[in-house]
Amino acid sequence: MNDPVTPLVPPGSTALRELALAVGQTLRLPEPWPRDLDEEIFLRLTRDRADLVCQATSRIISGEDAAAAAAWLREQTAALPADIYKHAGRLR
Repeated sequence: MNDPVTPLVPPGSTALRELALAVGQTLRLPEPWPRDLDEEIFLRLTRDRADLVCQATSRIISGEDAAAAAAWLREQTAALPADIYKHAGRLR
């Protein structure tokens, strides 16, 4: 017997909606606080995550399904967490 496959698109959503959500989650990062302390790390992380979005877009242009590209983008983004620098959300 085969294991059930987890759908790439949750019920009630669409592939493009999932891709848009993944892009937003990838690019939205809290600013470093204090600003000058970890700004270089923040900028590097922002650049790397923007590159992931470009790669996901290229995957779609090459014929990959948008839902698969969104899943790939989420996996890659998880490897670049926003917890490697100090920001207001981490000061508490």
